[in-house]
Amino acid sequence: MNVEQIKRIAVVGTGMIGPDISLACAMAGYSVTLVGRSDLSVARGLERFRKNLRSLVRAEVYGDQEAAAIEIQLNTSTDLESGLQRVDFVIEAIIEDLQSKQELFFKIEERCPDYALMASSTSGLSPTDISSRMRSPDRMLVMHFWNPPYLVPLVEVVAGDGTSRDTVAAALDFLRILGKEPVLLKKDILGHIGNRIQHAMFREAIHLVEEGVATPEDIDRVIMSSLGPRYSMIGPMEYLDSVGLDLNMAIHSYLLKELADDKEPQRALRNKYDQGHYGAKTGRGFYDWSTKNLEEMIVRQNKRFIDRLIDLRRK
Repeated sequence: MNVEQIKRIAVVGTGMIGPDISLACAMAGYSVTLVGRSDLSVARGLERFRKNLRSLVRAEVYGDQEAAAIEIQLNTSTDLESGLQRVDFVIEAIIEDLQSKQELFFKIEERCPDYALMASSTSGLSPTDISSRMRSPDRMLVMHFWNPPYLVPLVEVVAGDGTSRDTVAAALDFLRILGKEPVLLKKDILGHIGNRIQHAMFREAIHLVEEGVATPEDIDRVIMSSLGPRYSMIGPMEYLDSVGLDLNMAIHSYLLKELADDKEPQRALRNKYDQGHYGAKTGRGFYDWSTKNLEEMIVRQNKRFIDRLIDLRRK
């Protein structure tokens, strides 16, 4: 299948990512069916789709009529078989559990057309492992949409051992039509690129809290007043070259041995998990969320991405 043959999309999963992927597809003009396990889960997914679309209207990315045309592109289903009829591309967006994804792709392959392409939105699992129970792994790959998928341009694309070149080519073309910036990994590696870099940063940040070097607030202040603005404009490899590899050799010679190298979840994270402090969703994490506004944080997080959409629509 080539990208011109892709007309209908199915997104399986109605949590945080599935409705946002559905919105990204609908924004590009595709007909999308959002498939969930129950009427309640589908209703929640539909509300998230509409809420995020309304936020784009408030930000003046779209007018009311444009938003209405986008919403019309979305259908919903609680039945996997009927939801996958006549679709050309199926995107899975369920929980980050290998066995659950393996079981789902076995069912998807049984129910979707034999020409349809299939992708997992996993944050870091292997497409080779996910497709291990499939008869036709050549039609399956990973497309890791970054959160929120309707705004963030990056999508990491990972081919499994059995993925065909045609599947990869069609997926890359499809993502470009969505307005995304796909990055194709040369190897199937757990965590892909972004999450390996991001979680290395998380590990060191948690370590600094554990060691009493800084508060969570101060760590965030350091990132937001230095690294964040810098790395929104240049990449780390560019920066390495710009300051000189000789300087970095000197720093690495004494610093790397001092960095956190924990192989299991760290004590500070584990303790909060054991106490049921999961962050904003429970009211406490590294921050006390009774005094912190999650919606305001999300607005700050999304602003630059929304500005990018506005700029793209003006061109």
